[in-house]
Amino acid sequence: MIQVAILDDHNMVLKGIETMLEDSDIITIVATYSLGKQLLSEIENNMPHVLLLDINLPDSNGLDLCKELNKTYPELAILALFNYSETGLIKSMLRNGAKGYLLKNTGKQELITAIKTVHEGINYLPRGFQDILLNDSIGTAQTSFIPKLTRREKEVLNLIS
Repeated sequence: MIQVAILDDHNMVLKGIETMLEDSDIITIVATYSLGKQLLSEIENNMPHVLLLDINLPDSNGLDLCKELNKTYPELAILALFNYSETGLIKSMLRNGAKGYLLKNTGKQELITAIKTVHEGINYLPRGFQDILLNDSIGTAQTSFIPKLTRREKEVLNLIS
């Protein structure tokens, strides 16, 4: 059984991941945490094989927490959870010891695959992000990024112009 712990400050995300994995015959949730300090003080009580780590936490920086956990528990496979795909953030998490990266809207099968992969000691990135990071590293990243603006942001831009 792969023992998994989850750190996310949103209860709905915690419960959602638990529900997705509850019927898995290879994964068991050993702990859930809503704060980084709580994780640091309690992780040794229920040492997981894999940690699903949210990067945006109210009491700590996910990047620093990942680095600290990697230094203290090098056998712990950290799988970073994000709401968005920003290459700089992904690279920083990987440099700080994360073994993989997932968006929070990931489906059940990909979540299970990612957990199994990092547990086996292999880095995991969704296929689309492998391409994005490769293109970014060789300088062929798409430069035609057009941000999506809210209705209010469009109003302000119109007023400014």
